[in-house]
Amino acid sequence: MKRINSKAALLKKRVKVMHGRAEFAGILYLLGTLALTALVAVFPLINGTVLAPNAEFPALAITAMTFYQPFVDLFTNLSALTAPLIVNAVIAFLYALLLIILVVNVFRSLSKLGWLFKTRASYTNGFNRNMYAMDDLGKCFASSFAAVFIINLLIVLLGKANGETGVTLI
Repeated sequence: MKRINSKAALLKKRVKVMHGRAEFAGILYLLGTLALTALVAVFPLINGTVLAPNAEFPALAITAMTFYQPFVDLFTNLSALTAPLIVNAVIAFLYALLLIILVVNVFRSLSKLGWLFKTRASYTNGFNRNMYAMDDLGKCFASSFAAVFIINLLIVLLGKANGETGVTLI
């Protein structure tokens, strides 16, 4: 192995190693955001959730293909408006909001790929452009994960308000 004597060559090697680490972490964040979005859009996360003995949520099986159905039910039964119809529409609205948040975060993540793979330094950002992009990708993933957790918790609580059985909050 050849010995590197100049400080510039050592600095260049360190910068290249750190860029590789930032690119790897950024790609993992991007893949995590894409996987989380696909998981929420395709699979009903709350369907069959058991929070207490003999307590399931069969009515909360929401996917991206069926979340609009409570809105249709609400607007077709405007003359006989009941609380379960309204709560189901609110749950569908929360799920639609969750999908919008996730898709926006995917687009924000994809927009950071240009910065993630830059190798040249700029006057204002120096060599840290990869790190800034990795940071932004991490924030997109964290906000997506938090939105999934918080909105699903709200959906479960609204399911309890809708008269679903078995959720006991202490």
